[in-house]
Amino acid sequence: MSGDFFVCPLLLGHFLLLIFKQVNNNFNLFFHSSRLFIGVSGVADPYVISSRTYTIGLWPELGGFVFWFSADGKHGLVAETQDQGTANWYEAQNLISYPTNHSVNGAKFRDWRMPTKYELYEMYLQQGAIGPFNSSYYWSSTEFGNDDAWFQDFGDGLQYNASKLVSYTVRSVRAF
Repeated sequence: MSGDFFVCPLLLGHFLLLIFKQVNNNFNLFFHSSRLFIGVSGVADPYVISSRTYTIGLWPELGGFVFWFSADGKHGLVAETQDQGTANWYEAQNLISYPTNHSVNGAKFRDWRMPTKYELYEMYLQQGAIGPFNSSYYWSSTEFGNDDAWFQDFGDGLQYNASKLVSYTVRSVRAF
């Protein structure tokens, strides 16, 4: 494909590539959003674009441990490799928001959140690979009525609900 192109940088190494191509006296706009330019034979070619794929494992460039990924490996969920602290459910997101509560690689990102109860269970199943979970009880973002929320017991693997005013440990996740 040939034509005039513009590269618009976005956040965190992503870019938007806009390509304007004239076809039969009409101008068409093509665009592609990606993270990486891959050149041909070492020469940067803006028309050859590739996105990296990921599998289960530690990926520092994503901020932590990939514990779930899509079939094509281009999307998934990353668990932080350390706890963000202990808080009641209402204050948990504030703990997640402070970069100093994250690992060196995790602090590079600002889109961390509390995991859902289903995501937290997946983390429980892979706790040996993700890294140490220093507590038994971890908050999920999933509410149970107005005053309670679900938490994961990393000791027995079960999930329970408790008052949102109780303090439990917080471990965050992010999507890629």
